[in-house]
Amino acid sequence: MTVGVWVGNFNRRPLVGSSGVTGAGPIFHAIMLAAARRAKGALPDAQETATAATAERTTRRVVCALSGLIATPNCPRQIEEWMPGENDGESCDWHRETPRGVVVKWPAAYQEWAASQRLLNVTVVAPLRTPTARLVGVAMPATSRSAAAPARTPEPAAALRVLSPPDGAVYLIDPTLRREFQTIGLRVAIDNPSPLEWRVDDALVGTAASDSSFNWALTPGRHVISARDPQGRRASASILVK
Repeated sequence: MTVGVWVGNFNRRPLVGSSGVTGAGPIFHAIMLAAARRAKGALPDAQETATAATAERTTRRVVCALSGLIATPNCPRQIEEWMPGENDGESCDWHRETPRGVVVKWPAAYQEWAASQRLLNVTVVAPLRTPTARLVGVAMPATSRSAAAPARTPEPAAALRVLSPPDGAVYLIDPTLRREFQTIGLRVAIDNPSPLEWRVDDALVGTAASDSSFNWALTPGRHVISARDPQGRRASASILVK
């Protein structure tokens, strides 16, 4: 058995009030104790993982298995998850009802991947044939709290934003590799597909469709990567290349 524990922020920002001793250490310790118990033929009880203090701050909610948001009748597969007790959560808006059935409205950040998997515009639930024939998959029973919780309207996403590279990212050039192979794919999330101009430090480096990536060769220094659409909207991200 190999165990590795990493605790940190994916945006590379430093942790506040946490270190290896207080963050990753306790997790590693708990995993090794559980592994020792398993080696002796005893598995920890799943209920032991939730302490009384944790149970007071969390609640079981029925969520959409695809989006992770609070499930609606349109979600074909629903599961139960622990969620913060003080947060009612947002209702799933990925599954949309259309005349031909329920389809997935993929957020802009996932549309390129969904297209590569041929998942765009795929009907996931057939349309109703009778008022009682609706298929919603294996739905877990909702708690009284989740049933009564009002649906929240998700905050609108930015019309244009840079997904790759993430703002504040740091890249290291590998001296053992040829420089032309050390590139990053520049990608955006946008409300309507359109051609884009890609600029590095305000210098035009190329154009690409918004649903595809543009490869840019890493150059040492601090850079501002920006994308601009035909309407003049612009989004940018700052990175450091060492």
